[in-house]
Amino acid sequence: MLTAVAPIALSMDAFRDAMTFDLAVFLVACFLGSLVAGLAGFAFGLVASGIWLHVITPIQSAVLIAGFACVIQSYATWRMRHLVRWRAIAPFVIGGAIGIPIGAEILRYVSQQTMRGILGVFLILFCIYFLAKPNLGRAKSYALLDGSVGIIGGIVGALTGLAGIVINIWTTMQGLPKDEQRAVFQPSAVILFVITILWFGGAGIIPAGTGNLFLLGLPLVLIGTQIGFKLYGHLDEVAFRRLVLALLMVSGVTLVPSLLK
Repeated sequence: MLTAVAPIALSMDAFRDAMTFDLAVFLVACFLGSLVAGLAGFAFGLVASGIWLHVITPIQSAVLIAGFACVIQSYATWRMRHLVRWRAIAPFVIGGAIGIPIGAEILRYVSQQTMRGILGVFLILFCIYFLAKPNLGRAKSYALLDGSVGIIGGIVGALTGLAGIVINIWTTMQGLPKDEQRAVFQPSAVILFVITILWFGGAGIIPAGTGNLFLLGLPLVLIGTQIGFKLYGHLDEVAFRRLVLALLMVSGVTLVPSLLK
């Protein structure tokens, strides 16, 4: 487990000593997650956590996903700031602020193995849903319903760091145009991620060394995000989606056995 070497002094000697296999896995996940997020506008947490939970704890994963996603989504939100509708975002943020403390409290009592297994099941269901593309009609947006989605997103975000994906799925079900969809879930996710980090910090449940891991992973996240944005629109969307879903499915399958331990 990477937590054994997490309190890393950021000197060259310490960095070389800490360059273990687990840390290498962590850094690769940082790059891959940010690359996908730069291309698709979401899914950093899905890609990164599917790998991270093999080498770090669920709490570290949730905090780091929130921190890195803030960086990625803030940049994307700034680029799309002219499309942001704050009235549409408000219910998700209010609901998320209610759900985050609930999820953070649950996280105190959920074992690491259970959390890994639950995430694995979620990844598999997520992939199956988008591969099947069920025709369920378009969901309609109401403030109360959006707020309920926000609560679920807050709970999921505190448990796994995946607050944005819940809102993303909901806006996808509404059939919103791509840009309009991103203009809703990305700024909502940024705010929820910030609240999540503040709540974890205030509750004193951020493990020692998590900040160092964030600093070590940040350069690769920035590089991956920039490459992702440059490639955005230049790749075949269908082929890319299938590749991402395949990677997520493999991650989910490898995590599910944790429920049996």
